[in-house]
Amino acid sequence: CGFHDAMDRVEPMTEASRAAIEADGEALKTVSAYLDEFEEFCGAVQAGVTDREYAYTLEATRVIRTWVVFGPFIRSQRARHSLSRCYLELERLGIEWARRRESEAQQKYTLDGVKPHV
Repeated sequence: CGFHDAMDRVEPMTEASRAAIEADGEALKTVSAYLDEFEEFCGAVQAGVTDREYAYTLEATRVIRTWVVFGPFIRSQRARHSLSRCYLELERLGIEWARRRESEAQQKYTLDGVKPHV
C-alpha cells in the first residue's frame, strides 16, 4: 500500500497509503493484526507486566517507528468509530519513547558534539 518508504524514513505514511489500506480488505486485516500485536505489547509494558527498561532496550525503535508511520491510519480508524480508543497504548508508549529517544540523542550530542544522523 505504498508505506514502505515511510517505514524506512520513520515518517508518517501518506494519505494515499492510508486510503489504500482502508480500501483493501486484506490489507486492512493485515495492518490491524500487525498493530494489534504492538497494542498488546504496549499494554503489557504500561501495566507493568514486563520490565519497562528491558522492553525499551529491545523494542523502542520498533514501537516508535510503528506509531509514527501508522499514526495517520490509527487516527483515521478512531475517527470512523466514535467510541474507538484503538491503539491508545501504542500511541502513549510510542510518544513517550520517541521523546525519550530524542532526549537521549540530544544529551549525547551535548556531551560529545556529534549529532546523530537518525
